[in-house]
Amino acid sequence: MVPRAVWTSIAGLGIVATTVGVVMLAVAAPPDVLGASVSSPGLVTTGAGVAALTGEDIRVEVQGRGRVFIGVARTADLAVWVGDATGVEVTGLLAADALRAQPLTGSAVVPDPTMSDIWLDSAAGEGSTALVLTRPDPEWSVAVVGPGDVDLEWTSGARHPAAWPTTVIGLLVAVAAVLALSRRNAIAARRRPRRRHRRPR
Repeated sequence: MVPRAVWTSIAGLGIVATTVGVVMLAVAAPPDVLGASVSSPGLVTTGAGVAALTGEDIRVEVQGRGRVFIGVARTADLAVWVGDATGVEVTGLLAADALRAQPLTGSAVVPDPTMSDIWLDSAAGEGSTALVLTRPDPEWSVAVVGPGDVDLEWTSGARHPAAWPTTVIGLLVAVAAVLALSRRNAIAARRRPRRRHRRPR
């Protein structure tokens, strides 16, 4: 029979490995931030699926002149709202710090966003404003109205290849060792001879 000290040590190692894995996920590997800026002539939109590019949060900020607006809507609704307006569409990332964009070569004036009810969330300000979307739906798109510089920043999940395997393996080892130790104790208890108590005469 494997000694109790061996199973206790294995359980301890499993707990340590689990703790290390959790620390790697929560502390040692903070989320990466991807994104860059694009100059807005008066309208910037994001293409289908771009807002949910990393599956994590996206932060949109605009520094401009006059009244600026940021809104999020369903991609299909936004396309109808934009219509034939002139602007820029962000279609993705060229690199971690470079956006891929294409011009919207329309001839219509950008509609007044405050007169529309398509927005799922929005923010407006004088000269600057920002909006954070928490894990947006892939069918959502963003529109920024107003001339200025638009910053798009995506949060990318922590990339630590060993974090999840360390956590899972450590947890499994700890649980297996505890179960084995419990079984060993039960077997030892059954094998232990019972003392017979003599009845007093």
